[in-house]
Amino acid sequence: MSFKKICTAERETIGMYIRHLALRNRSITGNEIKSLIRQVRNVSISSRAVRRRLNEGNLRARHPARGPLFTTVHKMTRLQFAREHVNWTLDNWKRVLITDEARRRTALTHTAVLVCP
Repeated sequence: MSFKKICTAERETIGMYIRHLALRNRSITGNEIKSLIRQVRNVSISSRAVRRRLNEGNLRARHPARGPLFTTVHKMTRLQFAREHVNWTLDNWKRVLITDEARRRTALTHTAVLVCP
């Protein structure tokens, strides 16, 4: 498959298409945009060019966030909890308060902040 060289007018059209993709899907990465343009428009474009077009629209390229990996201890603890509570009824679960605790850094101290869903 050969890719064509693009003119200035088409560059603007592709720039609008890049910004449209980024606004429609806020979690799309620069490489995913690059691949979509290659498939849809049959145009080869660099990752740097994608970032430039995004910057022109006051947008930024994204990269997927990584969460902490589960250790063997985490997995065993979760499995034990699941086994202990597998036979609980809906009434049992209604009495449980589920919270999401997150660690936040405020000034120079670390504090636990309670975040209610």
